[in-house]
This record gives sequence, C-alpha cells and structure tokens, in this order.
Amino acid sequence: KILARVLQCRTGHAFIGSYYDYFNIPEPTLCPCGAFQTRNHILPNCPRFDDFRPILKDKKGRIDLEDLLGTSKGCKRLIRFIKFTRAF
Repeated sequence: KILARVLQCRTGHAFIGSYYDYFNIPEPTLCPCGAFQTRNHILPNCPRFDDFRPILKDKKGRIDLEDLLGTSKGCKRLIRFIKFTRAF
C-alpha cells in the first residue's frame, strides 16, 4: 500500500487535486487548507503537515523534491512521511 502511494507520488498520479484537475475527474482539487493540492504543495508547504515536515528534510535541512522522489534515501524519508501522515 505504501509502495503504491510512493509510486503514485513519483509519477504524478497520486489521487490529489492536480491529478483530478489534469484528468478532468470531478473530485475536489483544493487541499483542506485551501490551496490547490499538488505534491509540491503537500510535501514542502501544506500547513497541515508542518509537524511532520522534519521527516522530509535532508542532512542540510532542505526539502528537495527531486531528492525525495528520485533517490533511495529521499524515498525512505518520503515513505516515513506517508506512513505518519497518510498524505497521499
């Protein structure tokens, strides 16, 4: 289940607002916080996940989407984030 969510996130096919908008699926496109829901919003910016955001940070304290979605270390952090938040 977690692997499926990670793959959906990596490929841009997570069931979130940007996916619904792109494929014209009649589902809400806004995040509960009111912003347009994209992975770029959810991972580094959504205030709903502020308490969990340190999980995503690399050793330099940055959240780099390319790293999270494209490296094994980044994916491990992403998996932990998804497990704790059920964000995707």
